[in-house]
Amino acid sequence: MFQRLLKTFAWEVLGLSLLVAFVVAICTMPPLNITPNPKYLTGYRVRVETTVWKERLGDYWQTIRSGSLGTDRRGFPVAEVLPRRVGNSLKLMSISLGLALLIGTAKGIRDFHQLRKGRVSLGPVLTGLIQGLPDFWLVLLIQVLAVALVKNMGWRPFPVAYMDEQPIRSLVYPVFCLFLVPMAYIARITSTAMTSVYEKEYVRTARAKGLAEPVVIFRHVIRTAVVQIMDGLPNALAVMFSNLLVIESMFYYPGITTLLKEAANPLSLNWVDPRRMDVPPDTDVLIAAGVTLGLIFALLYFIIAVLRPFFDPRVREREES
Repeated sequence: MFQRLLKTFAWEVLGLSLLVAFVVAICTMPPLNITPNPKYLTGYRVRVETTVWKERLGDYWQTIRSGSLGTDRRGFPVAEVLPRRVGNSLKLMSISLGLALLIGTAKGIRDFHQLRKGRVSLGPVLTGLIQGLPDFWLVLLIQVLAVALVKNMGWRPFPVAYMDEQPIRSLVYPVFCLFLVPMAYIARITSTAMTSVYEKEYVRTARAKGLAEPVVIFRHVIRTAVVQIMDGLPNALAVMFSNLLVIESMFYYPGITTLLKEAANPLSLNWVDPRRMDVPPDTDVLIAAGVTLGLIFALLYFIIAVLRPFFDPRVREREES
């Protein structure tokens, strides 16, 4: 087991190192000089000032060597701005992931029972519909409904934009939007896993021994389903990370992805012939926030790899042998 974890950790470190190098290279890259030129296939000539690029890399390296993460546009240290934004995003993601696991597993078990009994149920259909919902459309729908409640009924259950005075109530809509798609994904995995396991020989043997149906379901079927849920968690996390930017932006939630968006505005792309952008991207914030996002995902993935053998006895048996 130790060797497997060490190998997983080595791959995580390698992947994170490549991510850091990529983020630093992209964020320190000077604006692209794009000029019309009919000699090129695309009709434009793209050039990067490599000398300026090397200078920016050197400046950032000196910043890191000084023990600092740099400063943002307003002059505030990134090391003071970043932790609060990261904490807000971790709070949002942890609540959403916990709800997705609990509700998704329960819904998957219910969908399995409905399918096993041959009943016509909207549960599995609803799961598929939720998985196909565009994230921005879901956020817009909730915001429109919230505005309609205020206009027509004078009732404002929860803020549609983050308010410092109401931090807990401001989490309700973002959490709902962030957990919904991973919940449907976990429900689908649970239902499919339980359906595939239910007719296995060892499950039939357990029923033949006279064990009650709930005991067979929870002792044999759900245990196998949990293993497949653990295998699917990295994909659920990837979906959650990809949705985080949309949800934080549209609900004006002060998380790490909105910090990235603010730092990247405007993008590092200047046309030479037309007007140039006067405000450069916030390089120090972009690098720190981008690397932090990668570190969070790598850490969560490693935790899943550590926990998986505790849920799958086959992995433990292979490693012990």
